[in-house]
Amino acid sequence: GFLLKNLNHRKQLSPALASMNQLAGGRSRQHMGLLLTAANLNISPDNFESLVKCLESVFFYSFTAGQRSQELETQVARWTQALRDVDLDSQTGFQQYLDDIVSDNQLYYHTFYHRFDDFGEEIVKENSRLRYILGKILQYSERENRDSNFATLESLIDDQNNPLDIEHVYPRNPSVEAEAEFGAAIPESSERSTHLLANLVLMESGLQRSCSNKPYSEKSQKYRESKFWMIKKFADNSVKGTNRLIESLHLFPSHGEWNEEVLKQRQEAYKNISQKIWDYQ
Repeated sequence: GFLLKNLNHRKQLSPALASMNQLAGGRSRQHMGLLLTAANLNISPDNFESLVKCLESVFFYSFTAGQRSQELETQVARWTQALRDVDLDSQTGFQQYLDDIVSDNQLYYHTFYHRFDDFGEEIVKENSRLRYILGKILQYSERENRDSNFATLESLIDDQNNPLDIEHVYPRNPSVEAEAEFGAAIPESSERSTHLLANLVLMESGLQRSCSNKPYSEKSQKYRESKFWMIKKFADNSVKGTNRLIESLHLFPSHGEWNEEVLKQRQEAYKNISQKIWDYQ
């Protein structure tokens, strides 16, 4: 009971832990034993936050690259035991411990980026995890480009007063006009494109419903009405952010049209964004 109270107290102080729990969801709680051990060892708040961020990175690549749950559980048990042997008074020793965790999962890191061209909702499968991924991207864009700071991921994607829905830029059930604008050479290609990460964004529920199955030429006018920088920027190149480096890297490009070629370009941009969000530094 004491350990759980300790961990719950740390959760209130740790945006990273709240984000980690969003990723893990209700079924996967392998990280809790390790974090309870960390709380019991009274590691410093900064080191605890670093551990959670490291685990979030490792779990993200593990889940999305298809690592078996049993294998991950075995790894976490090993990391838990290893933490007990770390000299927590030595920052160098603790950093080496985190580096070893990341090294253990390099295979899944490389697997994820190798298959990123096909990455999207059919690979993620679980809606809650897909919302986590899209929420992290939206949160990152808001923080980097508007100096906007959501305390936790929940405050962005689980706000019942301002609900968000997943928008398919090229609709799952496109109108005739939407199909003509997208211009896929074969139906199978357009269906695959629908599920790619670059074709998905989180936006306000009311705005998403108004977009429905319309062509991009009409949707893009609606996107300009969003309160979120990334959604406005998606359709309007005149929208500028506060982070000049992000602007120069073209991580969040604008699109005057939406077709297979443009979608591929944005999928590549999302790959670069993913590295900035989930790589543990």
